[in-house]
Amino acid sequence: MGQKSEIFFSTGCLQGQTDERVQSLVRNGITSVELSGGPPVADPERFFQSLPDNLNVQLHNYFPPPLTPFVMNLCSPDQGIRDSSRQLARSAIQRTSDLGKKFYSLHAGFTADPVVADLGKTWSVRGTQLSMAEATAIFVREVTALANFAERLGVRLLVENNVLTAEMRDQFGLELLMMSTAGQIDETMQALDGACDLLLDAAHFQISCYATGVAVDEQFADLGTRPRAWHLSSNDGLTDQNCPLSGNEWFWRYIKSSAEFVTLEVRCTAKEAGQQVSLTESVLAQETRYDS
Repeated sequence: MGQKSEIFFSTGCLQGQTDERVQSLVRNGITSVELSGGPPVADPERFFQSLPDNLNVQLHNYFPPPLTPFVMNLCSPDQGIRDSSRQLARSAIQRTSDLGKKFYSLHAGFTADPVVADLGKTWSVRGTQLSMAEATAIFVREVTALANFAERLGVRLLVENNVLTAEMRDQFGLELLMMSTAGQIDETMQALDGACDLLLDAAHFQISCYATGVAVDEQFADLGTRPRAWHLSSNDGLTDQNCPLSGNEWFWRYIKSSAEFVTLEVRCTAKEAGQQVSLTESVLAQETRYDS
């Protein structure tokens, strides 16, 4: 079956300060943790020094969160937001290298900037909105530069697909969120020309399929870019709920044996997180992987 995919659990779906989230996961037997989002980290140096030496960690997107929050958007029409996003990503890449880790992942961008307080709710956007072509050109330029920087430090960059709900589709069409459909994912990854790899969020992909009226298996078959890694959670197909995994989700048979890692983005207790990791280990060991 080839190599065994690493299984991480995300801090982004737990409660409390990030150091408390990490400690609770460690107490419940989690040895691989993906640091993602959460409350601002006032002293990043102290935070990273406090991590257990034997803990396998990796950074995802908006981490560590700065004291003054903003929505990370590498193709923002606002130069200031774009600069802040680039600097956060460069710092995370440097930190990834300092930790001796292999991957740093970030989200695809938006053609307009959402209001911070609206994330996870009905969106409103502020300021200028770019065309998808304009935003894609900026995103490709920014991500290619970050990927080159990462490569010099021995880090591989991954880009994650966005989620398009039916509500977002009705409000904005397909002109706000990059990389929400298979066609958009392939178009952007082709433009990036091998500079980075795809991190496929299975929940985002499923919800976007529902919003565009395409069966998820059909859409995955149409996806020309094979994922290097996955984010996993369950949902009702309508919204990104980050529900616990049951082992019966659509994506299990598609996770290739060559996938570098999977990260569980599940809202649950730290004790339940250990159970979710065990379930994932069991299902991945049983499944016949899709290697075409």
